[in-house]
Amino acid sequence: MQKIILIAAAALCASGCATVIRGTKDNAKFESTPDGATVTVESISADKLGPFDCVTPCELELKRKREWNAEFALDGYKPVTGVLQPRVTGGGVASGAGNVLAGGLIGIGVDAGTGANLDLRPNPLIAELEPLESDKESRIVLSEEDKKRAEKEAEEADKKAGDFIVIDEGANDDESAAEADAMEETSGEAMEDEDAVSQEPMETDMDDAGEESAGD
Repeated sequence: MQKIILIAAAALCASGCATVIRGTKDNAKFESTPDGATVTVESISADKLGPFDCVTPCELELKRKREWNAEFALDGYKPVTGVLQPRVTGGGVASGAGNVLAGGLIGIGVDAGTGANLDLRPNPLIAELEPLESDKESRIVLSEEDKKRAEKEAEEADKKAGDFIVIDEGANDDESAAEADAMEETSGEAMEDEDAVSQEPMETDMDDAGEESAGD
């Protein structure tokens, strides 16, 4: 009886652990300057989820595991398109930690497979729209939170790249030093051999000269 209960619990966890902390969809927010732009959202994938529409400021419930194109359009203004991408964030880490307690390894695996440990970024997705007669183009801008996150990611990437370069330079220096030592040792051995060869004929000549003098 206990085995049956455990099997049923495992099956229930496998189907529901992804939603113990939060679901597989994220509330993506959209803003524009000025307000009132129509946002058309469609997934960048083979299944082409959408299109879904709303008018800024607004939000849509979208699958966390997908990338999404979001086009902002407003009469009298230049359109612009932004992209929502799935990212592992603090919320996703917290979700995984919660599922360790609620669903164990099964819950973590289900979260990773369904994308429940991801968040769509940037969120909110913000568009600054320019009038048709303007020399400027409409553009997507980041919120202060997303700016800080992007800066942090760039710093971490630079640090990793710097660590790699230092390690590589050290390896090259060691290799160069080893090659220099080998060349110096080889050169020394060659000079010793040359000295030995040059001395032998001189001794022979001197002996020959001595014998000739004694004969005379």
